[in-house]
Amino acid sequence: MPGRGIPARVYQSAFARPFKSVALEHAFRAECARRFAGQRQAMIVLGAFAWVVFAYWDRDTLIRANSPDAAFWLLLGIRLGVFVFLIGMLFASTVGKWFESDERVASATCAIGSYIVFACAYWQMRLVPKADAEAYYGPGVMVVVSYTLAAFRLPVKAMTLLLVACLVSPTLWISIEVLLSAADLTGDRYYVFRFSNILCAAGLLSASLGHQLERSQRLTFLREYELALSNAAFRRQSQELQQRNEEIRLSSQQAEEKALALIDLKEKLRASADRKNQEKSQFLAGAVHDLRQPLQAIGNALEPARLCVAEGDAAAAAQMLELAQRASVLMAEQLGAMLEMSRLESGFMRAEIETVDLVAIAEAGIVQLAEGAAKEGVRLRIEKPAARVWVESDRHFLGRILRNLVGNGVKYCDPSKSPGCEVCIRVTNLPACVRLEIEDNGLGIAQEHLADGAIFKPFYQVGNRRPQADKGVGLGLSIVSALLALLPEHHLDIESVPGRGSRMILTMPHGSARFVAAAADAEAVAVASMVQLAGVYVVMVEDDELVATSMALLLEAHGAIHETVASFEAFEQLLPVLERTPDLVLSDFRLPNHRTAIDVCHAARRFDHQIQIMVLTGEVLSPTMLTALAPAAVFYKPLPAVELIRAIDAMVAQAPHAAAES
Repeated sequence: MPGRGIPARVYQSAFARPFKSVALEHAFRAECARRFAGQRQAMIVLGAFAWVVFAYWDRDTLIRANSPDAAFWLLLGIRLGVFVFLIGMLFASTVGKWFESDERVASATCAIGSYIVFACAYWQMRLVPKADAEAYYGPGVMVVVSYTLAAFRLPVKAMTLLLVACLVSPTLWISIEVLLSAADLTGDRYYVFRFSNILCAAGLLSASLGHQLERSQRLTFLREYELALSNAAFRRQSQELQQRNEEIRLSSQQAEEKALALIDLKEKLRASADRKNQEKSQFLAGAVHDLRQPLQAIGNALEPARLCVAEGDAAAAAQMLELAQRASVLMAEQLGAMLEMSRLESGFMRAEIETVDLVAIAEAGIVQLAEGAAKEGVRLRIEKPAARVWVESDRHFLGRILRNLVGNGVKYCDPSKSPGCEVCIRVTNLPACVRLEIEDNGLGIAQEHLADGAIFKPFYQVGNRRPQADKGVGLGLSIVSALLALLPEHHLDIESVPGRGSRMILTMPHGSARFVAAAADAEAVAVASMVQLAGVYVVMVEDDELVATSMALLLEAHGAIHETVASFEAFEQLLPVLERTPDLVLSDFRLPNHRTAIDVCHAARRFDHQIQIMVLTGEVLSPTMLTALAPAAVFYKPLPAVELIRAIDAMVAQAPHAAAES
């Protein structure tokens, strides 16, 4: 919408003047074109109909003239031509829709058309006798002028120009006629001067009416425009108010949700605190109960031992002291497990995640538990892949979990199956993860103990029929659960059938690919150390400093002599000053200054056409590039160190000079 322009209360001009605001004037013109298009087309239809009706006068003129003459046929031609012109203007404005789209074009068309009709009506009046002209055709001309100025709602400028043209044209035409024919102006024939005075009065009256209509229209447009602005402002304020109300509602809803969430969180924290207090009380009660047992045993053993010493019975005293020692060892184990459990639950312990060898940890755990398992008649065995299995975990936490799970399998062995009791540690390297299984053929665990997670509670032991001194602490699986909570992506599942045994399934993530690759390279270097390149002379063209340095260290570790340059230009400068022909030229494919290994091959062949060339690249080469490099050997990065050393050794062995030396 255009700017505010002139407020209606300020627009008090007596004449229909354009608005000072150009945008507002354009909007008014567009509104007039849209509003008056139908009215103007209707006026054209009405004018065409009236023009045809006026043909009745032509018939009367013919009757009084007794016979048609040239003037009559001209009169009839003007009548028919004007009718066709009006119908054509109506058709063009309807099809083209320019009455609705452009006020300037519509006003100009109406004004020009009105002037043409006025001129034709005037000349019809001049062609008929004076009596008919004064009685019929003269008033018809005045009707045309008045009708046009008032009905077409022309703007001020167009209306003024049309009125001036209608007043000036008759005088001009009569003056030209007098000059050409030297006629006397005092005769009755020139009654048109009297008619012109009447026409002037009628035209001024109609023009004044048209001016007032336009002024009224402009005032109405301003009021509607200001009302539209007010409505738009009201709608905008209503939308803003609605938006603010919605924001207030959402804010209130969010505040209510936050309050409910806070209350819920407080309830959960309170319930968690109550549960932890209850668990702590149960833990302390269990700890006190389990500590009282060895303390009671120690007290019971020490007093008889004292009496035996006093009586000189050394054998009996030694037996009592051995019982006390076993009770003290059990109490130390209980205190150690309780302390570890306390540290885990305190939140101060953090896992140190790194890439570790799971097979090595499993083998170390078997070594530590083998002696105790053998005493219980349980055989420990491991099933593992041929290669190492790397996982992301904490080395110490993972070792403790494995020992606790294996120890649990040993503890709950089935004596009736002796000597066939065993615990199997199985390591499986899966595509998505690594799986560690600890399977025993012991007593097994009933499903009700697995469903509620009771076996992970402190001091909870299922069907342990072992003597009290050998039962253990009862914190093994609790410690496992606490350790797993600190290790990301570690999950433990338990499958068990009473009487057949249990299987603990621990899944964990693969080790870091970069670390595994580095470890594999280190292992490859160790294997490749058996290959010796003593005395082999290698010229290396490599612009990556890290790759060049690591390659140089690898060559030196195997006894090779090397020269390293970082560009093709440096390689060209080096060739003439070499003291001996290199056994091998080792080059990256992509080199600085838009050079490649193809340039290196050409330069090396020019120096010695039998020289061995190896290209080591990280990009896939096209058949054209491979053809240009031939007969150089092409290898793709990353190439394991052992394979690289073996490839160098093989190429040097195939060199012509090497064959001659051998």
